[in-house]
Amino acid sequence: MDEQVENNPSAREDYFQFLKQTVTKQHNEELLKPLTLEEVFEAMKQLPTGKAPWIDVILTEFYQELWEDIEFYIFNFVSEAISQAFINDELNVSKIVLLPSHKTG
Repeated sequence: MDEQVENNPSAREDYFQFLKQTVTKQHNEELLKPLTLEEVFEAMKQLPTGKAPWIDVILTEFYQELWEDIEFYIFNFVSEAISQAFINDELNVSKIVLLPSHKTG
């Protein structure tokens, strides 16, 4: 959609009237529900083990093991990221470390 259509409510309505609805009212209500602590915890439990989900190099197991102590910090972080539709670029950084191979024999 170009900027002229996006900034003009009448043109935007004309544009969207021909698109097939893919999200039902019921689905939309579910998607717009506030995030819950249980949802964040379920997502945390599904993270792969042996991996560090953020650049802090702390493994997933740490977050899962200490969940009761850190749950509100993580929940507030995730809630803020969703409400602002923004995640700091520093969280989308990877580190690659080359390890020397030790050949014997």
